[in-house]
Amino acid sequence: MVFLWFLSKSKILTRDNVAKRQALVDTTCLSCSDFESVHHLFSDCVVAKQMWLQLVHVVNLNKVYNFEAVAEFWLSERKHVVLTNM
Repeated sequence: MVFLWFLSKSKILTRDNVAKRQALVDTTCLSCSDFESVHHLFSDCVVAKQMWLQLVHVVNLNKVYNFEAVAEFWLSERKHVVLTNM
């Protein structure tokens, strides 16, 4: 859950965030050579898009396209687990 919070606040150490803290010449994504940001890495990158499509099949969900949808699903499922264990 902490990781999802960091992700939602763009606090993950992607190349754009590292460049804000220290000199970093190359801020491009290692997978596709576009500018690397949190949004790009988890949503826009061609590799991320393929991973989300695979996740849809593995988890057997109708619609999961990005980390926000996964977070919503995970949190809703966790809430039900907590309620059923009481």
